[in-house]
Amino acid sequence: MLPAISTREAGRWTRFQFERLIADAALVDISERSSRDGDATLTPADLAEWRAVHGRWVYPTILLVRTGYAAYWSNRTRYFGISPKEPDVRHFPGLSAEAARELAADSAVVGVGIDTPSVDPGISHDFLAHQILFSKNIYALENLADLSRVPASGIRILAMPMKIGGGSGGPCRVVVNLPAQPPTA
Repeated sequence: MLPAISTREAGRWTRFQFERLIADAALVDISERSSRDGDATLTPADLAEWRAVHGRWVYPTILLVRTGYAAYWSNRTRYFGISPKEPDVRHFPGLSAEAARELAADSAVVGVGIDTPSVDPGISHDFLAHQILFSKNIYALENLADLSRVPASGIRILAMPMKIGGGSGGPCRVVVNLPAQPPTA
């Protein structure tokens, strides 16, 4: 659901809305933990560790979370965390409710992106990360492709949602401006 982006003035996007679509990006990598634990979550400690190294976020920032699960995209069972032993339970990483609350309290954060099917971990039944983020008008970008080349800071991101009506979400093209790679010999 992208309520802040869907409102328009006189048929034109407002500057505020574009600022929320073209933003600085910060990447927090929890892929090592996610490789060991399919129920791993982004925690406030992960956010504090990122800020200790890179500083505070500046408005507008889209926080990206690399879990490493994009590598499983071609394996539906693994990507969606489907287990034959627990057919009604999913196991894939997401945001803890505490991390979502911290992000929602930070006025610099306008969006959160993750390389899993949901910002909530697969085991969630109450979808608190969704509720917390959306209550503060912070949008979610889910199912992001390979984030392995995205650095932790110093990048720009462009999120281009498809204009659809009446839905709670929809497809979005996400482009990250990666730093130039030095030429190889």
